[in-house]
Amino acid sequence: RMLFPLNTGVSENEISISGIKRILTKNSKVLNITHNDMDGIGCNIILSNCINDVEHMKASYPTIDNMVRNINFDNYDCIIISDIAPEKLNFDELTEEQSKKIILLDHHPTALRHHDPTNNKFVYEGKSATHLVKDFSELVFGYDLGYLTELVYLINDYDMWEHNDPRSKELNMLYYFYWDLKFKQRFFDGQLEFNEDEVKFFKKREHAFNELYNNLEVFDLDSIKGCLISCDEFVNDVCEKLKEEGYEIIFARNPNSKNVSVRSSVEGCNIGELLKELGIGGGHPYAGGMHAPDLKIFQNNLNLIEKTIYQKYKNARTR
Repeated sequence: RMLFPLNTGVSENEISISGIKRILTKNSKVLNITHNDMDGIGCNIILSNCINDVEHMKASYPTIDNMVRNINFDNYDCIIISDIAPEKLNFDELTEEQSKKIILLDHHPTALRHHDPTNNKFVYEGKSATHLVKDFSELVFGYDLGYLTELVYLINDYDMWEHNDPRSKELNMLYYFYWDLKFKQRFFDGQLEFNEDEVKFFKKREHAFNELYNNLEVFDLDSIKGCLISCDEFVNDVCEKLKEEGYEIIFARNPNSKNVSVRSSVEGCNIGELLKELGIGGGHPYAGGMHAPDLKIFQNNLNLIEKTIYQKYKNARTR
């Protein structure tokens, strides 16, 4: 299976695998830095099924650069960064020895600038990071991880916004209920039959979502088919329901973390790329995010995004 094809006489697999196996074996001391969501812990579950000693750290986009800069490289044989990539930091800012210890496995378009297979930096769109890490791990370690296939499928279904299987939304609910360590323990072996308590939890959350949504305050944008909400729970579900009501771009600001989730169905608009171009965030084509600790800066960013979409995408205009 050619996971990393390269149009040269020597396959990229041969180049990368030989280098990877010098720093990564099942007995290596590994630091795994992941994004702080279900796809991130999915990556860690895969790696922990293959490697005996994996330390896990969560990162967000505002914290990832400093986290990489502050790694004590002497403590680890290998650092695997998955489902997230440095925002402004370039790997060549590190020493050559430090950079060689880092394997990057990401799927966000905004991370494509880091793609450098000969130096173990892999960025491939089209599948979740958990899916990418599973393929990578089977290739490097030669393991059959088929028992994790369904778990990977559900994480991929949710994270890539395919939403073909209702269980993927339920699994994501459990991530935010259990959080990382308990979620990892619960689904480590890929067993996905939800128990009685989990089914009761889903029903309780459905009731809570309906109550939140019915009391949600929605602020329409002036010039485009978009809105602003303040929300710290059920963000994805709320955005999907607002989309069904005709909103093409939704800004959901978390009043606690000050992070802003952006969901877009504007035809032709890659919201992750747009946020990156504007220098205020990044993400996927349909789902992006930015950090907005200051209300004035947030309002300025919101106005900039609205103006840019109004100018570039006539189909998104309200008038």
